[in-house]
Order: sequence, then structure tokens, then C-alpha cells
Amino acid sequence: MKVAIFGAGAMGSVYAARFAEAGLDVVAIDPWHDHVAAIAAHGLRLEGPDGDRVVTGITASTDPSQAKGAGLFVIATKAAGVGEAARAVGSVMTQGATVLTIQNGLGAGERLCQSLPESAILLGVADGFGAAVSGPGHVRHAAMKMIRLGELTGGQTDRLDRVVSLWKQAGFQAQAFADIHQLVWEKLLCNVTLSAPCTVHDCTVGALMDTPAHWSEALDAMAEAHACGTARGVAFSFDDPRAYVTAFATLVRNASPSMRLDHLAGRASEIDFINGAIPPIGRQYDRNPGERPALRRGSCARGQLLRGLADEDCELCHGWPVRIWPCHTGWSVARERQIHGAVPKPARRACGRQAAGSARQLPAGSG
Repeated sequence: MKVAIFGAGAMGSVYAARFAEAGLDVVAIDPWHDHVAAIAAHGLRLEGPDGDRVVTGITASTDPSQAKGAGLFVIATKAAGVGEAARAVGSVMTQGATVLTIQNGLGAGERLCQSLPESAILLGVADGFGAAVSGPGHVRHAAMKMIRLGELTGGQTDRLDRVVSLWKQAGFQAQAFADIHQLVWEKLLCNVTLSAPCTVHDCTVGALMDTPAHWSEALDAMAEAHACGTARGVAFSFDDPRAYVTAFATLVRNASPSMRLDHLAGRASEIDFINGAIPPIGRQYDRNPGERPALRRGSCARGQLLRGLADEDCELCHGWPVRIWPCHTGWSVARERQIHGAVPKPARRACGRQAAGSARQLPAGSG
């Protein structure tokens, strides 16, 4: 079978390398020219728990037409890139092909359905890889725990079993799930707990846990996400969400979430699809303002920022397209304008909750 990977970043490159090692016809599509050129010229260097080697036999290109004839399309872009990747896949896929998307956060399936038939779509959840790009043509990953797969519309199918077998053939620990949305939400709780808080406080997971006030904020943000999932009817596999995310965080204490790494590198993060995905759901279900006040918009405080909100009346919050970055975290407003190209709109008042001390600056070269 021909497998086409759209998005050859850290995770997509790991997928491409291992499928190629399994003898499959693999095409990797990515707009990063230097990365694609390095793979095409020299192969893909893959560092991981099972060794350091160069994998050849991958057709790497910036041209989506190279993916024609693929039976399986894997969309491994960041969440914001799903829509564009789906349109590219739709221009080359043939009837009977399967599209699998693996992202953090919510909404990937819905964005795929805008360009692709719902019946063609599988959702995936990747767990415990710790992957990163070291440079053009070079990726590394710290572990490889599980790939969880499921039909967008739910249930167990022969197609799902065949795709799981293909991943196992490539050396992945893969498993089919009848309710993949449960797994998406359970990973989301961990991401909500760790991603934005570690970015706000500029720290590793362990440092976040070791600061009681910060860890309490992170757990409060997670509790809102859990309440929203419960309201949506998600059948969580645990009764104590705080214990669940704490156990996960303990296993990755030395990690720095990708959202923090994106911010330090001056890249757009996935905040809108993780913490920022929760407030609209909270507003949808919080019909009684006195019932779950944590799900509603309140004063402009750090807890608001951790779930992707800003106070519309705050002169330092209003108008930011990447909404975790206002003054309350201590970041320089001028620096954020430089990174994100954002100019706050005029506002009526300041919220008065600026962080104490001088603004922190990002490391040289990160903007």
C-alpha cells in the first residue's frame, strides 16, 4: 500500500520513517523546503529508543500531487494546518482511500469533513512519543507508547482493523477503539493541564507541579474542560480527573510541552484548539449562570488566560489573536507584537491585574 503523510514535522517524520522501514511505499508532503530536500537527498535521520539511523526510500516533496494513488493518507500537521491539508488531500485522493488525522485538541474531524467525505475519516491519538525536529532531515523521539485509532462516526469496522494492522506492521503499538472521541478528550485534559500553564509560567511540567499556586491553576483549567466533556456526554474512563492528569504529569516531569516550545520559537501554537476550545463549549452548556460559574467568562485573571480567554474591556487583552499572551503572564507586550503581529485594539479600561515585576524577554533569536 502507498501511504501519504501530510505534515512531515516531528511526528509525521516518525510515521514516515517507520512505514518506510516496514517496506511500504511512503510519500511525505510538507511545505518546509529544506527539510524535504534533505530527506530527498540523504534520507531521514531518525533518533529514538531503538537506535540512531538514516531511513531511505521516502519520497519527500512539497507537491501534494506526489500523493496520488495512496490508499492511506495520514494528516500529521499542527491543528491549525488540518483544513489546508484536507483540501490538498481531497484534490488527489481516489474513491476508497482512507484519511487518518492525528492532532492535539478538538475539532480536527469537523474540519476534515468540510473537504472530505465523513465516511473516509479515521481519528487518531498519539501518546508518549516526545518527538522533536533537530534540523532539516533529522528528527528524534524519546519513546513510542501507543497509537489509538477509531472511526470518526464510531464503532468497530474491518477497515479500522486493517489500518491498525498496518501500524503494527510498522512497529507501532496500535489499538482500535469503538469510541475514539473518549480518547481525544482524555488526552485533551492532559494538554489543557500542562500546555498553556507551562507556557504562561515558562517552565517544565515538573516545575509547574512543584509550584502549588501554578499547579492549582492548571488543575482548575482542567476541571473546566472535564465539566465540558461530561456535559457533552463523553464517557471518561476514570472517576477522578485530577488523579488521572496528575499521574500522567508525573510520568513526564522533565518534559516541556510543545506549546511552550512553539512560543519560545516564535511559532503560532495550538492554544485555540486546546485551552481555547473549552470556553465555547462551556457557554453552550452553562445555561444557568449560577450552576457552573467556572464555565462562564468572569474577571480578567490568569485563570481566564489559561483557558484561552481575555477580557474584552482590558486594554492589554482586547484584540489579541493568540489569546494567552497578555500582560498578566509578565511577557513584554512589545515582544508579543513583534512575534504575533498583533496590535491591541483601543479599550475602555485596564483590568488592573498585571503581573508584578518587569516583563520577561524571550531568548535571543526566538522571535
